[in-house]
Amino acid sequence: MLSAMNITELSPAQLRRAAGIKEKLDAAQAELDSILGGIAGNGLQQSSATAPRGKKPHWTQTPEGKARLARVIKRSWRKRRA
Repeated sequence: MLSAMNITELSPAQLRRAAGIKEKLDAAQAELDSILGGIAGNGLQQSSATAPRGKKPHWTQTPEGKARLARVIKRSWRKRRA
């Protein structure tokens, strides 16, 4: 395993090489994201930071979540009426 190196200890040539590799990695990640349709490696949709500008991510509620919310609201109404 490589040990961590302080960035101030790198030569200008090493910094340029590292920057070039980082640019290639970023380009490859962008290409992979476009191929996968914006799905992250864990199967979840990516955060709004990577969403197209001007569009909010669309979140839907599951039927189980709707039923749970309805139960909570009804319980709250019953407490207020009692």
